[in-house]
Amino acid sequence: MRKSNIIVLVILVLLSLEFLWLWNHFGFSLTDPADLAITIVWWLVIIGVAVAIVLVEKRRRERIRSVFVADGVLYNCETGLIRLGDERDAKDYVKMIRHALNGLDYGAEAKLSKNQPRLHFRYIVRSKKFSDGGRVWTGELVNVRNPQDNKPFASVNELMQIFDAGVL
Repeated sequence: MRKSNIIVLVILVLLSLEFLWLWNHFGFSLTDPADLAITIVWWLVIIGVAVAIVLVEKRRRERIRSVFVADGVLYNCETGLIRLGDERDAKDYVKMIRHALNGLDYGAEAKLSKNQPRLHFRYIVRSKKFSDGGRVWTGELVNVRNPQDNKPFASVNELMQIFDAGVL
């Protein structure tokens, strides 16, 4: 999780503890029968915010891990445009995608170039999970022209087999 998300959660927990102390210090807990209900609702709000932050962060990271594939070119919103050499085969594509994903820091800055010619991407590699330098890597290869033609993969080897099968 990003540092700002952790800070929000810590502030919510600290405020909760402060409110609980004030509630008991001023004796409200002895006079109002709705105390338990208010406390339960407050903690449900905090848990709901924490779950929402985790889900939004997970979805954001999945979007950042998307890599667009064209002939001899890869694009990722964080790493920018990556040109492959003249000799391109499936191993080069997978190796460069793995290298790009391995170097992500999931920041807020996107690498956009206004001078870049318009590229026609053929595929999108959507990585649902990527960890241990690519040892754990699951996702799908989506055909841009036919988005229903998804090819799921559960490892580097499966992705390489999809590329070897004539995708590019």
